[in-house]
Amino acid sequence: MKPYSLILWDFDGTLYEETPQIKEDFARSARRAVRNQIQEQLHKCLYTVTTDETIDSLLKQSREMYGDSFTLLALGKHSEEKRGLGQLSEQELHRKHHENLNSSLLKPNEKLVDAFVRLEQAGVASAIVTHGHMIWTKKALERCGLSPFFPEDKIVTAEKINFKKKHRDIEAFSLALQTMGMNADNLDPESVMFVEDKAKNLFFPKNDFKWTTCLITPEHKKNLSHVDVQCAAPEDVIDLVIKYNLMVAPDRIAPEPVV
Repeated sequence: MKPYSLILWDFDGTLYEETPQIKEDFARSARRAVRNQIQEQLHKCLYTVTTDETIDSLLKQSREMYGDSFTLLALGKHSEEKRGLGQLSEQELHRKHHENLNSSLLKPNEKLVDAFVRLEQAGVASAIVTHGHMIWTKKALERCGLSPFFPEDKIVTAEKINFKKKHRDIEAFSLALQTMGMNADNLDPESVMFVEDKAKNLFFPKNDFKWTTCLITPEHKKNLSHVDVQCAAPEDVIDLVIKYNLMVAPDRIAPEPVV
């Protein structure tokens, strides 16, 4: 057994709680991003496509088919009756959606900030791999008080890896590591943990990279063979890692309590 030296974190829903208000803001902002692009090419569009109900339906179809809001629209594979919408730019949808999000809905989590201080003292590095945009991620990290622990070169966002999705493409992880100047071949799998709030995003980390996988969930979920650990909150993950490291390597320096 070896101590952990690197934790790769998802961001949205993992390092902060997605409240109903935040989820509604995400939905409203996604709808607005689609509407903005439709307005730009209105001469190509059917009137029905511009209603909120139709946009919400397309966003829902995309999530059901591809696991995210915009892929269906970027591919132009929506249903025949809505074909007037045409093909939209995923890059522009993604940027506008995250630009419009309201970071004031987030609240700093002092327990988590203190936990990251102790994690750094324990010599464990952190990085973020998220489907979000850098515009939003940096703004939200600042609001949550977590910016000091995640310099920009340790934040991998969707546009940095050409919108490769964590649940659909192993390349999402390979490119993420490259972006941060790392190589999977040079990482000891036993020393890496990947933390997510969506179980589907943990298949590749577990099965292909052999990393420890951790799911953030308020309730324990059964029959997830690709999930090694389940925790209620990110600070619980950090406590677990610090205790484990001290158990397998007792000569390591124990982090000081944060006062």
